[in-house]
Amino acid sequence: MARSIQRNIPERMKDALRRVEGAFSVIAMTRTKLIGVRDPLGVRPLVLGKVGDDGFVLSSETCALDIIGAEFIREIDPGEMVVISKGEIESIAPLRPLQGPVLHFRACLFLAPRSDHRRPLGL
Repeated sequence: MARSIQRNIPERMKDALRRVEGAFSVIAMTRTKLIGVRDPLGVRPLVLGKVGDDGFVLSSETCALDIIGAEFIREIDPGEMVVISKGEIESIAPLRPLQGPVLHFRACLFLAPRSDHRRPLGL
């Protein structure tokens, strides 16, 4: 973000995050804005909540909203950036989600020893 030639913080964040690979959810705050971005694959969670009449909150989990008495509004979509300023929410899609199916494998499926005589439980 520090090397970006963009003029404002949301544009600098977009510029920087277009170069990042992997899973992330980022929340940043300036004096006047609350900004949240979710990775294009949607691996990391990010949710939007409402506190009181005109307050908004971003969190990685809905249970954090419960702790502060916030109302769950919605999940931030994969590749979406939300900019909250003066009680208004602007939604931008700077990071395009990848097209087609994405497969997630658990490491334990590959690392667990296998033998022919073992059968899954219940069979």
